[in-house]
Amino acid sequence: MRLFTCLPLAPDIRDAVSTVQNRLIATGANIRWVEPENFHLTVSFIGDIADPSLLPEVATACASIAAETAPFRFRVTGVSVFPKRGDVIKTVLLTVIDGAEPWKELVRRSEPWLSPFGAKREGGLAAHVTLGRVKGGENLPELKAAIEREAKTDCGEQIADRIILMESVLNIAPAAYTERGEWRFTGV
Repeated sequence: MRLFTCLPLAPDIRDAVSTVQNRLIATGANIRWVEPENFHLTVSFIGDIADPSLLPEVATACASIAAETAPFRFRVTGVSVFPKRGDVIKTVLLTVIDGAEPWKELVRRSEPWLSPFGAKREGGLAAHVTLGRVKGGENLPELKAAIEREAKTDCGEQIADRIILMESVLNIAPAAYTERGEWRFTGV
């Protein structure tokens, strides 16, 4: 059971992100695109939990994280890539601003709760919404030009008001995500 926690995107933000993704898909680049219903902002990647009986304990940790987190706003804007240096592109993403700091605080606050289950310290992870992962070199000049055109595209602002525990299965196409729980932020 491969688990992570995330912030869901509001329907209007998800639609705007999907519109941007469709313009990038039109480049014909060889990318495994994320399905729009799977767009999210990752908080903590927990990883594989071999024993499903631990799921209630992970859920209790998520409830504790939500209880100490106040809702906050974030804005999804600007297509970018990872890594940022060099000519190789591995991941195409949208960046998160105007809320990246509260997100980072949420990541830090989650670590002690989720590290017993395998969550790694995120360190320099940047807040982002993954659009796709590059699989080959076809049409990369076209993709790079499209990314430049979308570098300032604003997909909107939303309130982060809950955390979701998600299970992912990656060995199928597209990846399958199953929600394992949702907790509203009630901190102040």
